[in-house]
Formats: sequence, C-alpha cells, structure tokens
Amino acid sequence: MTDDNGNPIPNPRSNATLYPNGFDPIITSDLTDAHGAVGLRGTFGGFDVDLSEGFGSNRFHYGLTNTLNATLGAASPTTFDAGGFQLQQNVVNLNLSRNYKTVLQGLNVAIGSEYRREWYALFAGEEGSYRKYPGALNDRPGGSQGFPGFQPRNELKASRSNVGVYADAELDVTKAFLVAAAGRFENYSDFGSSFTGKLATRYKFSESFSLRGTLSSGFRAPSLAQINFNTVFTNVVGGKPVDILLDRNNGPVSKALGIPALTQERSQSASVGFTGRAGSVLSFTVDGYYIHIKDRIVLTGTFADDDPQIGSILQGLNVGQAQFFANAVSTDTWGLDVVLANTIGVGAGRLTTTLAANANRLLIVGQAKTTPLLAGKEETFFGQREQAFVKASAPPYKINLTFDYNVGRFGALVRLVQFGHVLLYDYNGDPNPYRDRLTTDVALSYALTNQLRLSVGSSNLFNVYPNFFNPQATENGGAWDAVQMGSNGRFLFAKLQFRVSK
Repeated sequence: MTDDNGNPIPNPRSNATLYPNGFDPIITSDLTDAHGAVGLRGTFGGFDVDLSEGFGSNRFHYGLTNTLNATLGAASPTTFDAGGFQLQQNVVNLNLSRNYKTVLQGLNVAIGSEYRREWYALFAGEEGSYRKYPGALNDRPGGSQGFPGFQPRNELKASRSNVGVYADAELDVTKAFLVAAAGRFENYSDFGSSFTGKLATRYKFSESFSLRGTLSSGFRAPSLAQINFNTVFTNVVGGKPVDILLDRNNGPVSKALGIPALTQERSQSASVGFTGRAGSVLSFTVDGYYIHIKDRIVLTGTFADDDPQIGSILQGLNVGQAQFFANAVSTDTWGLDVVLANTIGVGAGRLTTTLAANANRLLIVGQAKTTPLLAGKEETFFGQREQAFVKASAPPYKINLTFDYNVGRFGALVRLVQFGHVLLYDYNGDPNPYRDRLTTDVALSYALTNQLRLSVGSSNLFNVYPNFFNPQATENGGAWDAVQMGSNGRFLFAKLQFRVSK
C-alpha cells in the first residue's frame, strides 16, 4: 500500500518478513467467453420462417498476487486461486412474418416464441484464499488480503427456464400514416408470468420530415447473479480496511434483516420525436423520452457488525459489514436524443460526419421501500451515497462526434466522446465530483477482398481516466463505482471481418 505521494507505507496487517515496506494486492482474472449459434430460414404457408438456437458461456476466475494470508505469517503464499463464477445460457427462437400488401397500404405481421434456459454457478478458491488459520497470528484477518477468495459456503448452482410468445403488427393506414402494436407474454419458472406491450405511430409529412411516437411497458426479472451472488471483499472505510459481505438474496444475513425476495422490475415509457433530411447530405433525428422503473433492483448501503439484528452473525463470519441487492426504489428518467449525420465527397473518397448527443435526468421517486425490520435504518439501507450511485448510472449528458472517411479499399475513423460529470459521496458523506472527460477513438481499415476487411485501432487513444480516481482518498467502493466512463484506460485492437455475400 502507498501514501498519496506513491511511497510505500508499512501495513500492520502484513508480515514484515514478506513485505517489509508494505504491499499492494493485485487482483487478476482469467476470463473464458464462448458462444455460437445455428439457424434455418425458409418459407412455410406464405410466412417467412426463422428458427435459431444460440448457446453462450462466460466463466470468470479470480486470482491474487502480491498478497498474503496474514494468519500464516512468513509461511504464507503470495499468490492464491480465489475461485469465481460462471453463467451459461441457451436460447431457441422461432419467428414467422408475413407482409399483406393488399390490406390498406400494407400490413406486416410477425409472431414467434422463445425458450431460454440459464445456469449460474459460484465455485470456491483454494483454502488459503479464504481461511483464518488458528495460532499466534489469529488476531489478524484471514484469507488473501485485498480480496478474500470464494468459500465453500459461497458455492451454489442455480438454474431457471423462461418461455415467451409474442406478436407484432405494423399497418400503413395510408402512405403517410403508420401504426404499430406489439405484445409479449412470458413465464419464468421462478417468477411466474408477465405481459408487456407497445404502441407506436409515425406520420410522414413529406419525404424529408416525419413525426413519431411510442408508448410501451417493460419487464425485467432479476438475474440469477443478482439473486445468488455472494462473496466477501475488502474495502477501505474511514482509512481502515474492512471485510464486507455481499450476501445472497436468500442468505442468512438477508433473512435476519427481513430483506424480501427479489421481484421483477416493471417499467412504463413514452417517446416522441421527429426525423428527416435537409437537402441531399444532412439527416437528423430528435427524440424526447420518459422512463419510469418501479421496484428497481439496487445495491443497499452497508450494515455494521454492531447492528443489534445481524451484528452477531457478521462477527461469527469474521466480517465487519454486510450489504444486499433489493427492490428498493423507483425512478423517473427524462431525456433527449439528437443525431445529425452529413455525408460529402472529399477528394476521391467520401466523409461521413455524425454528431450524436444525449441529455437526461434521473430522479428517485418517493422513499426507499423498506420492511418493518428496517424501520429507522432508511439512511443505512438506501442513503445519500447509494442514491448517488443510482443517479450516476445516467450521466447528465454524453456527446459523440465521429468522422468516417472511405476512399477505395481504405477507411479511417476518428471518434471524440465527451462524458458528462457525475457526483458520488464517500463513507463520510463528503462529495467526490467526477468532472467532464473527453476520450478519442481511432481506427484504420483495409478491404483485403470484397468480403474480408482488416482493421486496427485504439479506444481511448490518449489513455484518459476518470479525473477523481484515487481509492486512498475517495473510498467510493472501487469496482462498485458507477462513474460516467470506464477506468481501464487505453484499449488497442486488431480485427478481421468476413462478410458472406447474399
């Protein structure tokens, strides 16, 4: 660990033989991601038929280096296998669509169904990554410091299935007036059923200007990870490292505080806007929107080990605090999207310039949703700090300016991204402002053949980071921070794209 000037400082939790000048634990990860899909297309009974099946798997395996288990003293390893988690999903889709040209000015109908199966698992790390060993050093925290590994009691396997059916229709009442409606019914093996719908319309005043609007309802079941994820992680609170339990939704600590079972989020939304062209080179779209989310799933604040209801449980688990996922709040979001695109000839090639801007405001509606066992603990359950995290998930604005130039087989792209500011709070209630930031993306490409293109480039070329990113000072939660941009800096890439001609 280091001070504000980057100098190592002795850590009383460390071992002087292994780390005489203190240490800075490093969390590593081994990520395995794979997916594949197969499908068939054809016609049957006048309908276009699309049948597909897709399977995906993501496995995240943690490790620790430059750390130790302090209860082992000088005999401790300095690297650990900390365990991890895996999510797998299999989806089967069947879609049938048909266009009836003789119904008014045209009617397009689509019906279909989807079957989805999901699996989620947590697996433990090696014993030394989580165990507190008995002996003379038993007054020190056990496990790999910085990030204790997943324990056998964290291990679990969960699964669920979902069946959905839907119908969609778009009717051109006249050549200028379109109306559309859609509905979807879903049944979850662990949540029961839901129905959502959508109504939309568009009126074309001319070939260069149209008005459009939409009303819709939405549904999102809590993910298997939100229901089942549980672990212990180390955070810095008041300048001191504290082990914090993130308990699963039906875990013993959650039950002791009366945290109810997670339920689905429901939403209602509306949008209205216009789209069109100005001349032959400039196109534009402008849309305003409103989104209301009821029973939004959020991460609560932390309850300490001196809490009269759960303190003894936390002490028995050797952790100082605990927090949970809960359907704690409802939110309203008001926003505006604007997209301008212009294409002109430059030299022997063509330059497309696109300006895309979003402005929005997220409001927390009413009081946090608590239970009788949480009476008087509203500020701990969902206080100023946790509310700021939710608001920071929707920064006040974001602007993209893209220049895309193509000449012959060559292409060049430059994108400037301006991120709006967000405001977070530390554990002491002090504000931590993340100011506006500008990043730059670049890419160069060359078409090797009509079907094969090679691209190289960089996202965030100049390695820009959030301006207020100092865990020693902010105590905002590190990996849990909901800031307006990523914190991984520059990303370099090379990709080969292959397109199959129809």
